[in-house]
Amino acid sequence: YQMKKAGVDFSVGPYPWSLLQKATMGLQEDDYIVFYGRPKSYKSWVLAYFSMMLFMHDKRLIIYTKEMTAENIFMRIIACLSKLPYQEFRSGTLVYDHEMALYQAHRMVHMLQGQEKLIVLSGKDAPPGGDTVPWMQSKIKTYQPHACFIDGLYLMSDVKKNKDKHVKVSSISNDLRQMNLETQVPIFATLQANRAAAKNNEANLDELAFSDSIGQDAT
Repeated sequence: YQMKKAGVDFSVGPYPWSLLQKATMGLQEDDYIVFYGRPKSYKSWVLAYFSMMLFMHDKRLIIYTKEMTAENIFMRIIACLSKLPYQEFRSGTLVYDHEMALYQAHRMVHMLQGQEKLIVLSGKDAPPGGDTVPWMQSKIKTYQPHACFIDGLYLMSDVKKNKDKHVKVSSISNDLRQMNLETQVPIFATLQANRAAAKNNEANLDELAFSDSIGQDAT
């Protein structure tokens, strides 16, 4: 208590958003955070932006993706880091100042990637059906990251091989929470909201796709 009163920071790293930072005092070791949103609502961008923030605080990160390539992840992190207009970045039409910022960010990311500060894992890195939570835990044991980011937890494979989607996602979520408690590595994951949620303007936990247990597992 005295150390906290004196301003000692026990968090893994800060949030990029001041209101959330004030409420939580930063990302904690036992955090299992699920960011859910409707399709095409920039969930992967939030993941990239948050990972960039921790990346800049010299934290080692693991990012798992199945919907995007590693190149897509790196491009988004570099765009966030350099505050680049993404469409111009993708189309090769950046103005001079943005180009210079791009090259500088690329050199920094490339250097830190060489130091294994940023590890991007694809579902293709595992054998078919092998991108399970135990597989992810083995990567955490190997790389010893400060945080683990999962772009689409519902896309991972269930080690219990449940066929029902609701049971499958519930099982994956339960296993991720246990992995978080065992490894003390915080997890930040994205999850789709139900497409039917687009019919209304209210956002609440009822919109979570696949499984109600996500709301119980997440901190």
